[in-house]
Amino acid sequence: MHFRPDDILGLILATGFVLIPSLGLTARFALKPIVESILRIRESLDRGRSTEEPRLAALEERVAALQETLDRVAQAVEFDRQLQATPPRPAIAPAPGTGPRLMRPAREVPRAHTEPRPVLHPADYEEEYL
Repeated sequence: MHFRPDDILGLILATGFVLIPSLGLTARFALKPIVESILRIRESLDRGRSTEEPRLAALEERVAALQETLDRVAQAVEFDRQLQATPPRPAIAPAPGTGPRLMRPAREVPRAHTEPRPVLHPADYEEEYL
């Protein structure tokens, strides 16, 4: 039994006309439930994310507001600490010419050859730098 090339080509074409559509229909009916179940799973995951996203965004905003409040409180505490750490004013003023500054009474104008002046409170002095 010898087959001619025309017979082989005819057999291939006839098989192709029958086999290709039948394979396509089989694949469609076999794969359709699998594809639909995958799509349902993705939709349910997307719905779960979409309900969580507004809550997550609100929580992120709340955390940012709390962080800002905490930063403000920390700055206020640091400012208060700096205010309390300022050195107290001395009760006795240094003698004139004994330091890097001269202290002169603010209400008195310096005069040449005057009597010794009484010691005043440090708040009554203004600073004059050398």
